[in-house]
Amino acid sequence: MIPAENNRLVASRDLARGCAIRMRHRESTLKTVDTRKPLLTAIVAAAFLMPFVGRSQNPFPEGQVRDTVVLVCSQCHPLTRIIEGDLTAAEWEFTLYDMIARGAAVHAEDLDLVRQYLIDNFAIDTR
Repeated sequence: MIPAENNRLVASRDLARGCAIRMRHRESTLKTVDTRKPLLTAIVAAAFLMPFVGRSQNPFPEGQVRDTVVLVCSQCHPLTRIIEGDLTAAEWEFTLYDMIARGAAVHAEDLDLVRQYLIDNFAIDTR
C-alpha cells in the first residue's frame, strides 16, 4: 500500500501534467488563429478603393486626346517631362511643333486638339 503522502505527490504530479497538457492545447489553439478574414477584408477594401486612388493619382486629366499625348510623347522621353514642364502656352505650342519636326507622330486632324490639351492642362500661364 502507498502511504498517503505519496498519494498526494502522485496526485500533484498528475494535476501538474493535466495543467501542462491543457496549457499546451491552449497554446496550440492560439497559434492557429485564422488570418483569412483580416486578409480577405484588406483585399476587398483595396479592390473597392483602387479606382478612386488611380483617378486621383493620374497626372493626365481626361480629354479627347489624352491617350494620344501619352502615347506620342512617351515614345522619346519620360512623361514627367510634360508634368514638370513649367512651360507657357506659347512655349507648349513651340515645343509641340518642334517635336513634330523631330518625328513625333501626331495626325494632322489631332494637332489642334493636342495643342489645346497641353495648353489647358500643363501651361503655367493658364492654370
